[in-house]
Amino acid sequence: MICATKPITACKFIRQVHPDSDKRATPIIALTAGAFQEDREAAMSAGMDGFMTKPIDIGRLQDEIERVMKRMAG
Repeated sequence: MICATKPITACKFIRQVHPDSDKRATPIIALTAGAFQEDREAAMSAGMDGFMTKPIDIGRLQDEIERVMKRMAG
């Protein structure tokens, strides 16, 4: 992702744009090739609402979207 003229990671972008992830109306699911536990932890601590590794399976993506939406609905 390019933001302005500097490359920026998705995690940094989310922290800057949505510092209060619990008040955000639009859920964000990380879709990444990073399959390590630390990748998941970094994404979730940055404010992502879900996490999936590539390649993406449509059924798994639908399940993750439903899980995130249920959690956000409270």
